[in-house]
Amino acid sequence: MQYKSRLVDPTEWTQLLESTDSDYSLSQTYRFGEAIAGAYSEYSYEPRIFEFGDGTTMLLPLVRMKSRIRFLKCFEGMPFSLNGSPICVAGELSARHFAIAVRSLRADRISISTSALARTVWNEADLEALTVSERSTHILSLAGGFESVWTNRFAGKVRNQCRAAERRGVEIRVGKGAADFEAYYPIYMASVSRWGRDATSYPLGLFRALAKLAGKGVELKLAMVEGRVVGGVLLLHGRRNTLYWGSAMLKEYSRYSPMNAVLRSAIEEACEKRMEWFDFGASDKLDSVRTFKESFGALPRSYKNYALTTPRCRAIMQLRKALAAVV
Repeated sequence: MQYKSRLVDPTEWTQLLESTDSDYSLSQTYRFGEAIAGAYSEYSYEPRIFEFGDGTTMLLPLVRMKSRIRFLKCFEGMPFSLNGSPICVAGELSARHFAIAVRSLRADRISISTSALARTVWNEADLEALTVSERSTHILSLAGGFESVWTNRFAGKVRNQCRAAERRGVEIRVGKGAADFEAYYPIYMASVSRWGRDATSYPLGLFRALAKLAGKGVELKLAMVEGRVVGGVLLLHGRRNTLYWGSAMLKEYSRYSPMNAVLRSAIEEACEKRMEWFDFGASDKLDSVRTFKESFGALPRSYKNYALTTPRCRAIMQLRKALAAVV
């Protein structure tokens, strides 16, 4: 199949994205990709457009990763398991289009994270050399508005905890800029330490980059007790969906139920903004986290990620691993 591929500038990307009816995620926007790349010296944002001979046009958000082995060419779409699904802006996107686009990058390694809300239902046989892995997230439908969500989807225990938080004086406010993001960061790091060695942590530079997008799709909701920040949630707003990307809380304030209060506020405002979905994100193998999300009415939903690793890259990585073991 014939095709043309090129890098896209922010104006064209935004115009094409807005021209579709796609329920895109914030991570698929140009401004978010630039912010992420700006926070890491080893990242460069290189989103591409693919124009196929059959009239199909596809956008692919990509971050190029600088490998420690300089001659390896590596991409992610997008980092941190955020949605980097291809976006069809003309024609009908198929698995074959996607596979051709990925192969055309001539990458040694590439991974594409998608979303349970992405419209890609493909025959895996058409993906050729791509490796497919299944993931799961928890999605809360906001159909019917907040009153319906509160009454029919929140568990009784959650409603009681939300009321208790209000009685105990928990207040919610929106982080306004870098100072609020930096005030939240020590709480986040304390929570990461509590979660254990397997927990992923992000540097302060990433939070500073996200602070620049506050009010432009990124939102930090803070829980306050007697004027002190005791917890918060980081939200990424797409066109018709809100992603609950992360949260943190001071353990000594758990009896105030600040997370229940801040999530109630986030879900209520998502309903007011006429969002259709509130994505609680993946829970991995943490049963307690899944139970918490399901107590708000979120239901598990699977999706697929895609990857490609060349034999050369696999051989080099195995060699490095063997050398590291010897050292």
